[in-house]
Amino acid sequence: ALLRSTKPVGAMFCSSNRIGDKGAAAFGAALRSNATVTHLDLSRNEIGDAGMVELAQGLALNQTLRILDLQQNKIGNKGAKALYDLLCMNDTIDRVHLHNNKEMGPKWIRSLREF
Repeated sequence: ALLRSTKPVGAMFCSSNRIGDKGAAAFGAALRSNATVTHLDLSRNEIGDAGMVELAQGLALNQTLRILDLQQNKIGNKGAKALYDLLCMNDTIDRVHLHNNKEMGPKWIRSLREF
């Protein structure tokens, strides 16, 4: 309900809640039409590739999020590709934190550093 609100939210700090892929998918769906969240912290939430793909699909339509913190999750190469594709099309997101996603290969780490 909070993500569907039209009242200013600004930052949402949802770190360490073990939301996993299902929770990331729910955030993706809610952020499709959200116009108030500018900073989202989903660090330490056990988000894997499936959750990252769903989150990226939702954020593709979002025009307000600027900072996305995904540190210490379980994002691998498939999720990294979804994030890379998102960043190529969404010029609103200007900062992404990905430290300690150990399943992510070096190719994607290098590619994502470009952003």
